[in-house]
Amino acid sequence: MTRLTLIIPALVALLVSGPAWGAEILAPAVHQTGDGHIPRISIEGPIEKGDYEKFRGIVRNTGGQYTGIVLASPGGDLIEAMKIGSLIRRMRFWTKAPFDLYEGANQLLTFGIKDVKNRTCSSACFFILVAGVRRIGSEIGIHRPYLPSERYREIGADDAISAAKKIRQISQKYLIEMNVPLELIDRMFNVPSGKTEMIPYKEAMSLFGGLIPELEDWVVAKCPGLTPIEQSLHRAIVDKHIFNKDKPLSAYDEEMSLKLGEKRSVKWECRKRTVNLMGCRGWMREFNKPETDVAIYCKDFL
Repeated sequence: MTRLTLIIPALVALLVSGPAWGAEILAPAVHQTGDGHIPRISIEGPIEKGDYEKFRGIVRNTGGQYTGIVLASPGGDLIEAMKIGSLIRRMRFWTKAPFDLYEGANQLLTFGIKDVKNRTCSSACFFILVAGVRRIGSEIGIHRPYLPSERYREIGADDAISAAKKIRQISQKYLIEMNVPLELIDRMFNVPSGKTEMIPYKEAMSLFGGLIPELEDWVVAKCPGLTPIEQSLHRAIVDKHIFNKDKPLSAYDEEMSLKLGEKRSVKWECRKRTVNLMGCRGWMREFNKPETDVAIYCKDFL
């Protein structure tokens, strides 16, 4: 048996970054606005071996009412993160990375982060983020996954090359399943392990943000929004309001803006409810709850 044969199974305990303590997982997440019922679970801090079982246990006890995951983590155990991500995708949960209110803000639109070092979703956390059926966030970082330094000290160059190929094979297969474009996967593997490349918000949302493609048409059919003409008119009214503040809106503009805004709000409320109901049903399926009990577990989203 070669040393490599012994090393490759150790990939199950991969670490890509972060010190050795587990993430704090809370349900519900502590939201800064103090809102009432918020269907979210938070994961904060480095991901460590054992966090998958901890996460699964907490999710099991939520009763299907917490269908979103808010993330704040610099990374950690890659395989553990992929196990968490695979569970999130099976349940059809949504995910959110830290989201700055404005550049340089120390408050975020997700939840009360306890440690400023966790004000990111980078490295292994990225593998959890992309598992959501709907993804959003602005503090997203990537780099090449790698073995811990002590592992590299134990192996030769040939084994290191083989291990790197195995890491890429596992990572790429997972990321493709999670709808991450190949161009971004290639880019991630070109970022040295000692660095982190932050993905600009607009680019992240363009590459993998929002609903996954397989669900977009389904949700749109359930929750029709503004027509293309209405969207154009809405943008024009908003632009006029923002960039011409010295010229107040006409009575017609105000009336149309109100109507379109109400229609848009109805659409987004419908989308939110549809995605949360999908997550609740996914939770029921994962934990073997009978479909006849949907009114018990998913009553808040029906």
